[in-house]
Amino acid sequence: MTGELRIVKDTIQKIINTHQEQDGDVFKANMAVWFYNERGKSYMTFELSPLYRRGSQRSEKDVTVEEFFDQIAEEQE
Repeated sequence: MTGELRIVKDTIQKIINTHQEQDGDVFKANMAVWFYNERGKSYMTFELSPLYRRGSQRSEKDVTVEEFFDQIAEEQE
């Protein structure tokens, strides 16, 4: 899949600020993906966000990478 990633200035600034508080050369961020269908076509939305605070839990609607690829394989059969 290809597309573009748009990052809101506030989001990228929070990611940079988080990096400045940590050691290392890697910027860490969270990502989320949503899947939806519109007019018979499947789409996904990708969001980049600053690291979550401790205590956040996985939603029942969240899908692991393995579940995602299993779902794609089932749809292609």
